[in-house]
Parts: sequence; C-alpha cells; structure tokens
Amino acid sequence: MNNSQAYQNSKALYHADADLLVREFNAHHQFAFRFIFESYFRAAVMFAEGILIGQVQEAEDIVQDTFIKLWNRNDTFRAQPAIKSFIYTSVKNACLDKLRRNQIADKYEAHAAHQQQLLESGFIEPLITAETTKLINDAIEALPEQGRNVFKMSLGGLKNDEIAERLDISVNTVKTHKQRALASLRLSLGDAMLILLLLYHNHLIK
Repeated sequence: MNNSQAYQNSKALYHADADLLVREFNAHHQFAFRFIFESYFRAAVMFAEGILIGQVQEAEDIVQDTFIKLWNRNDTFRAQPAIKSFIYTSVKNACLDKLRRNQIADKYEAHAAHQQQLLESGFIEPLITAETTKLINDAIEALPEQGRNVFKMSLGGLKNDEIAERLDISVNTVKTHKQRALASLRLSLGDAMLILLLLYHNHLIK
C-alpha cells in the first residue's frame, strides 16, 4: 500500500471516529495532522481575510504560522472542537495583533470575536435562509466577470496559483481580484452578510 492509499484509509477512519483522530493527532501522527490541515486551512484563510480586508497574502501567512504552532504544541487536545477552537483563536489573535500594530485593531476586535463565535457555535446554518442566499449570490454575480470567477474559485477551495493557471493570469492578478471582490462585497452586503459568506461559503456558491 502506497502512502496516498494509506492516507485515504486513515482519512475514512477519521471521518468515522473523531476520538481516533484526536488520539493520533496528539501523538503527532502525520496523517492526522494532514486531515486537520485539509479540514480547516482554507476556511481559516477566509476567516483571516474577513478580518484583514485587502491583505490576502498576510492572511494566508498567519494561517500557515498557526498550523506550524499547532504541530509544535506539546500539550494535548481532548476533542476535535478544541483543535478547531485553537486554530481560529490563534488566527483571530494574530490578525488583531497585526491590525493593532497599524493602530486599527479596536475597530475590528468585536467584529472578529463575533465572527469566531458564529463559526464555532454551529449557529451559521440556521441563519442561511433562502432570502439571504439570494442576496449573497446576487452580490457575487454583480462583481465584474473576472473578479467573480476568481472569487468563486477561491471560495470553492482553489489556491491562488491554481486559479491563476486555470484563468491564464498571474498570481498577483488573482490576489488583486480577490481583494477588490472582498471590498466590493463588504460595501454591498455589510459586515454581517460577508461573515455568513466567508464562514459558510461552500453552501452558497451556485
């Protein structure tokens, strides 16, 4: 059995047994870490981008640093939600530290805390009504064509270099389109709607 097949087998077990996942994660099992990374990385990046509007690369760097810290931790977690909470709390605090260095953290601290609370509480899904979904989809469809395509691909989980390759544009152009899309959606939807989009995006894309 090759490494890829072994991981797929472990992945199926982790989906079925969260306790096994946590035990192997605490034992620094690489497959368990990979599973956690794949489960939360893209969502954590979007979470960070929702706080650091217009700072796409900085958001991704913060999340990468968070996963490095997560891997290097010596203490253990009791359950998978504790791992998730560590990731989002660390990302939120790192984003606020960056904003604080720019002397604008106070404006976003409550927004970031609320964003995290919604994400961890499981309270997002009941808020996604048909009307809300239509408003968000309409706002996305109103974006310029290239920006709309980039944003949808990003929400679908594609990385910047993958989007660039598919659309035959540069990575920097991808980043610019994402920044402009986030800024435009924040203006058209407001913070609350944008939070819902970023935290529950897979259910909102047509």
